[in-house]
Amino acid sequence: MSTNILIPQTDYETLLHKVSDLEKEIDKLKQLNQIVPEKDRYMDMKNASALLGISRASIYRIMLRGELGYTNIGRQRRLLISDLMKYSENKRKKPLGSLL
Repeated sequence: MSTNILIPQTDYETLLHKVSDLEKEIDKLKQLNQIVPEKDRYMDMKNASALLGISRASIYRIMLRGELGYTNIGRQRRLLISDLMKYSENKRKKPLGSLL
């Protein structure tokens, strides 16, 4: 059973125009998003703690010890994604060589 919905031609053209405008806005946002490489973007404390798999309190302790840099933006602290990745890599334990 198929149902055909008839849309008046003027409404259809209006919808097409709106969709076209939305697609242009999406393209603009994509271009703005690509201006700053992902590694140079800032992350809030909640997402940083999720990325590292530790609590927010642990991140604050790490920053207090000076192991992880941060930027104050207003009253909030932000962390560079590249700094988080470097910290994670530095803390990673390297596997031992072959025992054989």
